[in-house]
Amino acid sequence: MKLFPKLFFGFLILIGIGACRSSEQTIDQPKAVEESEFYTTAFPSQNLSESLQRAEEAIIRIISTSFYDTYSFNKPSVTLPDVNTNRLEDIASHSHSTEESSAGTSILLDVNNRDKALLITTAHTVTSADTLITYYEGEQISANTFIETISIKRRQNNLIFTPEELGIFEIIARDALSDLALLSANLKADIQDNHQELSFSMGHSEKIQLGSFLYILGFPKGYPIITRGIASSTRGQSRQRFFVSDALFNPGISGGLVLASNDQFNSFEWVGMARSAAATREPYLIPNPDDEYSDNLIEPYNGSIFIEEKRRISYGITHAIPINEIRNFIDSNKDVIRRNNFNYP
Repeated sequence: MKLFPKLFFGFLILIGIGACRSSEQTIDQPKAVEESEFYTTAFPSQNLSESLQRAEEAIIRIISTSFYDTYSFNKPSVTLPDVNTNRLEDIASHSHSTEESSAGTSILLDVNNRDKALLITTAHTVTSADTLITYYEGEQISANTFIETISIKRRQNNLIFTPEELGIFEIIARDALSDLALLSANLKADIQDNHQELSFSMGHSEKIQLGSFLYILGFPKGYPIITRGIASSTRGQSRQRFFVSDALFNPGISGGLVLASNDQFNSFEWVGMARSAAATREPYLIPNPDDEYSDNLIEPYNGSIFIEEKRRISYGITHAIPINEIRNFIDSNKDVIRRNNFNYP
């Protein structure tokens, strides 16, 4: 009977030793994460704040404002030849000044030794028409013949917004088909403390699969926002000029950075750029912008009426420019990049 306690005690020691060895194996031999052929569809299960902070440092808010002189004609009698051979001030019924602004996001690619920054964004964010024309319509009126209004662009202001100050940017390359533009802007040393060149490598569009998890960073409505989306594109769509996701884009996020991961979010790759959301245009009536009584909401308004259009966004149907399209655009503009004293990529 005295032998049993000794055997039992020895059995407990063996169990303890086995448990320690098992614990040592778990700690000393972590599993390596292998890269996948495609960008992951899984939801992140770890803290990604540090990586997203680095991504946020590479985006800068931009805004482009165009100023127009608009001339109106109160009856269908003025044609384009009339406009080309007369002073608009002499033949217009009345005129007023308007402005059109487009806000967006740019991605910081490079900073040279002259404190100049190379940025990339969507072309539509920094592009506006030189002339806008609306024509009279009706059963007895020839289509696209008699001008109702004509707007002439007088100037365009291009600005970058940082927490420190405003700056001016210049458009050095632009392609309407791919909807991409390269910008050059002054970026002083104190601004560079809060903004760093994009540190993520370019990925590959063909790795985006149905359900790939995306992070999108930009400035919708002027706010620095990080949102997420699920790609609805498949490999067969990789050659198109855009892919679709369900991200909730708002005006201002165009040009925003799109990231994905193929190693369970241990690292990210740059896979695209936020482009646009699906939207519809809706006309509405406004008072004459130059009428001093147009803001008086107490008394009935009896002045001239104008038609404007506003876009209504269809949230959850959003487009992004794939990285292969961005890479081709940058490669085709290498000479422009070098002439502006940048060394990218």
